[in-house]
Amino acid sequence: MKPLKNYPWLLRLLFSYQTKKYGGPLEPTLIWGRSPKLLTSFLRFGKTLERKNSPLPPFLRTLVMVYVSQARDCAFCIDLNTHRLIEISKNEAILAELQNFHETSLFSDKEKTALEYAEKVVEAPNQIPDHLFAKLQSQFSENEIVELTALISFQLLSSTFNASLCISAHGFTTHQPQSIR
Repeated sequence: MKPLKNYPWLLRLLFSYQTKKYGGPLEPTLIWGRSPKLLTSFLRFGKTLERKNSPLPPFLRTLVMVYVSQARDCAFCIDLNTHRLIEISKNEAILAELQNFHETSLFSDKEKTALEYAEKVVEAPNQIPDHLFAKLQSQFSENEIVELTALISFQLLSSTFNASLCISAHGFTTHQPQSIR
């Protein structure tokens, strides 16, 4: 691993903040930080998706992020996003139901549609069934569909990056990271 003193000063400030908040710099940040321009762009994209005036509510965004993290089997992403989902929902039962989202009554029809869309985007993005897209269009505005697709794509990027580089869970939650594969 690259010594912290060899990173640009702005990244060292970020690492200092992470050390105060999490006990040390987060491994993905250290790795992305080897290319500061990539890290900056990645963080900006993530912040844009998580903005307060997003057309998608925080619970839905986080639910989709956990699902994509599980589908890509990214231990770090599952850990972080599970922690965020529990914080937002205050309901740990959601985690057990996520893998069977089609059958559960814990999720609204809109949430189920978003999860079904995420499922298809992860499996084969160029093969979204017409009936699913029609269902998506009946429950989401065009702007929401764009945001949802961008969110899924962002989480796919993050999960693929972290899983490919074997970045492990950080310990944000005591829940065991679960894959849906």
